[in-house]
Amino acid sequence: MEPLTRARFLAHARNRGFLARVERSRAIVREALGRCQNPYIGFSGGKDSTCTAALVLEQRPGTPLVYLDARCAFPEVSQFLSRLEARGETVIRWPCRPFLEILAEHGLHSDAVEQATMRHTVWEPVAALQQAHGYDAAFLGLRAEEAPGRQ
Repeated sequence: MEPLTRARFLAHARNRGFLARVERSRAIVREALGRCQNPYIGFSGGKDSTCTAALVLEQRPGTPLVYLDARCAFPEVSQFLSRLEARGETVIRWPCRPFLEILAEHGLHSDAVEQATMRHTVWEPVAALQQAHGYDAAFLGLRAEEAPGRQ
C-alpha cells in the first residue's frame, strides 16, 4: 500500500464517527456472543468477513473461522488462511461442491446457476457443518446488497 493511501486510512480510523461505528459494532458482537455458546465466523477472506472476524476474535479468541471451500479461491485467500493458521487461529476449510462443476452442469448464464451455486456452496455445506460441530450461531460479514441471497 502506498504511504499516502495508508496515511489516509489511518486518519479515517481516528475519525469520531468511524470510532463510534466501531464501538457500536463491538456492542452488537458482545450482545450476540452473550446469546450463544458455540459460534463460528463465516470467513471468505474478503474485507467484510475479515472485519467481522477481527471484531469477534477480540472478544472471543479461538472462535473458529470457517471457509467454505468450493476450490475456486484466489491464491491470496489461500495464503491468508495459511497465515491465520500459522498464528494459531482455528481455520476450518469446509469442503463443498467445486464451483466449476456447478457451472459445467448448469451453464454460466443459466437461470438455475445462482440457485445451484447457493445450494451446493452455502446452504448444504452450512447445514452439514452445523450438524457436525453443533454450532449455535454464525458471524457473517455481509454487505447490505448481499444479504437477501444469503439468507
